[in-house]
Amino acid sequence: MKSQPVISVIVAVHNRVEVIQRCISSVLLQAYPYVELIVIDGGSTDGTVSILNANNERIHYWESQTDRGIYHAFNKGMQQATGDWLYFLGSDDYFHDPSSLLKVASYLSNIDARMYKVVYGKVSLVSALGNCVDEINKPWKVVKKKFLQGCYICHQGVFQHRSLFESHGKFDESFKISGVYDLLLRELKYKDAFFMDDVSVASMQMGGLSSNPEYSLKIMREYSKARKKNNIHSFAPLLYWGYIKTLIRIIINRFLGENITLLTTDFFRKITGRKLLWKQVKIDSE
Repeated sequence: MKSQPVISVIVAVHNRVEVIQRCISSVLLQAYPYVELIVIDGGSTDGTVSILNANNERIHYWESQTDRGIYHAFNKGMQQATGDWLYFLGSDDYFHDPSSLLKVASYLSNIDARMYKVVYGKVSLVSALGNCVDEINKPWKVVKKKFLQGCYICHQGVFQHRSLFESHGKFDESFKISGVYDLLLRELKYKDAFFMDDVSVASMQMGGLSSNPEYSLKIMREYSKARKKNNIHSFAPLLYWGYIKTLIRIIINRFLGENITLLTTDFFRKITGRKLLWKQVKIDSE
């Protein structure tokens, strides 16, 4: 076995006082000892900075300054990271359980980064009350067939070797939502990712923007932008189908309202053999 890798966990946050301690605690409670936590705050004014101060002794590095958005924050966090592997954790999200990184490290210790610079596991989608409504991320042999058409890997399950950034550079700040897809596409349009099939990495909270079809449309547009930037010109039926579904949701939302939109979305999930998602999210948010 190789030496134990250091994992840098980078959190970008702005005015998330109600959830940032949960996020931080999920890192500090990890059983794996070789972890450094880096928090980049975008100049919060809601009490987030007080929480960062309270955790100062156990955070490897943190700052609170106005930034240009999440990918600028991620890039600043990368500059402070000393780990072998980098992981970006959303401030609304948290590690699945205290043994998550211990399980991940058992894989990373044996990964040849010359072959795999992207390693990922499963992610639980949870409601505001923490109820699991679905589990996502599929094996690479499934994802690979679709990845050139869109980001079919949830980034909350992804670990990037630091050599990936040395090879491909930083996040492109011109992306507002899908900069992760652009970054991963630089590597995965040529190479493979490694899937940890028995590891649940994180829990990602659903609701808010993620339920807004207008937000989904922006994601689709940025997928197209990332494909063009990375010289991917192949036919993309899944991407076009994503546009169509999103436009249908926008029309339903505008004329019939959010509740009908979410019910329609869940109905489509049901007839395609997937778990109902938005009904539980809506109930738990009320």
